[in-house]
Amino acid sequence: RQLRQQLIAKRNLIPALQREKYARQAWGHLRNWGRLNQVQSIACYLPVGAEFPTHPLIQGLQLRHKNIFLPIVQNNNKNRCLTFQRYQAQTTMRCNRFGIKEPIPNPREQIPPPQLNLV
Repeated sequence: RQLRQQLIAKRNLIPALQREKYARQAWGHLRNWGRLNQVQSIACYLPVGAEFPTHPLIQGLQLRHKNIFLPIVQNNNKNRCLTFQRYQAQTTMRCNRFGIKEPIPNPREQIPPPQLNLV
């Protein structure tokens, strides 16, 4: 727990403009990745606080007609599990109990983790 707090504190020191620059660079690398045409279902996340900004990646992938899936924390019989649900511009979101934005669960838009091509 202490290590986690130390890493979060260091991450919080990275200026927002620098994080955005890194995000654009990451999209540049991913966009030129030779296997990108072979993947269709991609897991991603929406950043919280000073986490790595994924919006440039998500937008770029969606423009290339890739399916983006976001994690949803679900409780099944007192066990927490991670489910992935398709994310589009019109997806209705909510804040989960951890304060993290996630899609409102819709089983028709969910896939099991093994069906993801890229995480």
